Amino acid sequence: MTTVRAQAQLELLDDGHPRPRPVPTTFTYRSDDPYAVRFTFGERVGTQVEWIFARELLIEGLRRSSGTGDVTVHRAEAPPGQEGPTSVRITLSSPEGRAILAMRPSDLEIFLDQTRAVVVYGSEHLHMRIPWDRLTEELWWHPNSHR
Repeated sequence: MTTVRAQAQLELLDDGHPRPRPVPTTFTYRSDDPYAVRFTFGERVGTQVEWIFARELLIEGLRRSSGTGDVTVHRAEAPPGQEGPTSVRITLSSPEGRAILAMRPSDLEIFLDQTRAVVVYGSEHLHMRIPWDRLTEELWWHPNSHR
């Protein structure tokens, strides 16, 4: 198993404050879970929050609006007449509320390039590690527990 980790500073845009607030974030990708990317928000153990995204959602979000439901990703250009960098916006929704996070596209692009060096896009199925013996045993001995 190969793990790719990167850190970036995201900005929380939608929390009632007049200015964006920095959110230290760690991205994690593991070759044995090739469809998923984990974002861990915050630095202090015990207060960190982890969200798991489909890697494809992040790839698509760099090019066009992507996702429905709890997570959406899109590229946001600077408003007309204003200079400023493009950002990638990630909107997280849950029953407790909603957060809009912004990040530099280059941070996400570099991280996704590193994941692609480990597992090429489209070959994820070749890296799945399914414990068939354990799964078969569980289904054989407890056939009604998975309904």
